[in-house]
Amino acid sequence: MIAAWVDVRGLMMEPRDTLEAMLVRRALAVSALLGATGYYVRTLLISELVFAPLAGTPACLIGNCFVALGWTALLVGLVYSGARLTGHPIAEWSELFVLWGYTEVPAIIGALLTFAAVLLVPTDWRRDLDVNWLLLEIAVLFTLWLWGLRLKLHAVRVWSGRSGWPLARMVFAVVLLYGGLAWGEHVALVERGLVPGGALRAMEPTVAPFVARPDVVALPFDRLTYLVRPPRRGDIVSFVRAGQDDGFWSSIVRTRVRFVGRILGVPGDLVQVRHGDVLLNTRALDEPYRVGGGNWTVPATTVERDHYFILGDNRDVRPEEYDGGLVRSNRVRGRLTELGQTKWGFVLGRGRW
Repeated sequence: MIAAWVDVRGLMMEPRDTLEAMLVRRALAVSALLGATGYYVRTLLISELVFAPLAGTPACLIGNCFVALGWTALLVGLVYSGARLTGHPIAEWSELFVLWGYTEVPAIIGALLTFAAVLLVPTDWRRDLDVNWLLLEIAVLFTLWLWGLRLKLHAVRVWSGRSGWPLARMVFAVVLLYGGLAWGEHVALVERGLVPGGALRAMEPTVAPFVARPDVVALPFDRLTYLVRPPRRGDIVSFVRAGQDDGFWSSIVRTRVRFVGRILGVPGDLVQVRHGDVLLNTRALDEPYRVGGGNWTVPATTVERDHYFILGDNRDVRPEEYDGGLVRSNRVRGRLTELGQTKWGFVLGRGRW
């Protein structure tokens, strides 16, 4: 425990000297453990897409240990590739791997602080905290992020022996490579959408958000599943407003406005809504998740090809408020997974699915 504290203090006060000492020590197993721990939450959604359909949640949680370790190796490989593109690297790939895990120490500390706040601070207390506490939380997490970035730059310097313009060229190449990786992940695997308050209320009336912007919440959505199969009845999906253009900047930062609803009708279904009650193919649809009443109706409509009928679970919110009802398939972006629903519950309060 004392040795671990000495290492953390060294990474804070003298990061370059500490990383040089760790490179000499070559504690590969410790670095691998730190890297996998630091990226564990980051890769959970990927593991859910890969392992959960095969063997359920336990396989997802166990398999994610290896996915997070693989993600660490992949990022180290990107840095190594950037070094090769801008000049012959003077050190081996494994030497950078030895250092990279230690650069995740700030992320691990941030995750521990976040989980401690979620588990130990009562929900009612968190909702009553004023903006000063929120700003303090943001400042702490931002400071930890800067510390992690600083450690990564020092790790690259120690490993490559470069500085000045040669180091800047290598870092630029790595940023471009990572941008390509992030873009591919966003297009083919997952996306993180910003869900506005109207869509939140449409899915759960008791939600009392505890976020910096209480009317917008970021949630992860699975894109990979709908590249393999079409959406199914009962899926909770993200979709965009008709005619909405995501824009260049939102594509770069990978955060886009998304509405959320449940698919109740698929192509070929006859759907009708009477005062919030859904009739599917002339029969009342069993909806244990439904809440609220609904003083509105939708006449009998056949769901056409390339369309889905999407409503929120809270029928007190009219479909017009979140652009629900008949939605073209090209507006559906992804599926809210178990991980996304868990985040909904932690961040927003009690979710009902």
